[in-house]
Amino acid sequence: MDTGAKYSFHDSEGAHPAIIEALARTNLSQQSGYGNDEYSEEARNAIRNLIGADEAMIYFTPGGTGHRSEPLIHSKPSSSARSYHCD
Repeated sequence: MDTGAKYSFHDSEGAHPAIIEALARTNLSQQSGYGNDEYSEEARNAIRNLIGADEAMIYFTPGGTGHRSEPLIHSKPSSSARSYHCD
């Protein structure tokens, strides 16, 4: 019996229209890879402002299991680093 409810993994869903719009807007923009692009820098600055840590070293990693294997944000020396991630 089909109840109409569908349960699946998030990666089987389509992207939000705002994401598709942003991709279309920036598709032809030549950028460096691996987080060295202007959009990653804008995102790092937005995160720094949000968490109130102007000197935070922020690194982006791919989603999935890999992002759980390393800290994404270090706001203090490594002995007391904090990690944040979003699923």
